[in-house]
Amino acid sequence: MLAVFWPGLNAAPPGNYPERSMEDEYRQVTIELRYVGAAGAAEYLAPDLNGRVALPPMLGLTPYAVDRSWVSRDTWEVAPDCYVVRDGDGRVRTSISCDSREYMPDGLMMVDGRLVRSIGDRVATCRHSVVDVEGAWLLR
Repeated sequence: MLAVFWPGLNAAPPGNYPERSMEDEYRQVTIELRYVGAAGAAEYLAPDLNGRVALPPMLGLTPYAVDRSWVSRDTWEVAPDCYVVRDGDGRVRTSISCDSREYMPDGLMMVDGRLVRSIGDRVATCRHSVVDVEGAWLLR
């Protein structure tokens, strides 16, 4: 895995972990590269959308919400928000899952060009996965 820092996605200098600030922790983006093989690359990426309903697209993504008539109430809070981009053949090319925005506000905001805590005791997280089907690589 590679840790880089938002917004420039630059790597931290080697050995500076003890010197990092809390803001550095908020800005850290972890990148994982996996070889998944060409045959199953798109299937590896596709999220389980059972118990979800597609909502109108926004910002180029199709959100999938938990179908509350089908999923038990105790699952609502822990079920992540899912967003998907498909290619012309319907295969998933990008998948994003985030802590539920209804139950876990972002927790961070920009103030004078810096990330600072906004509310609550937790910071929401997201996982963004992209597959290079031709090269058979998963970037997560």
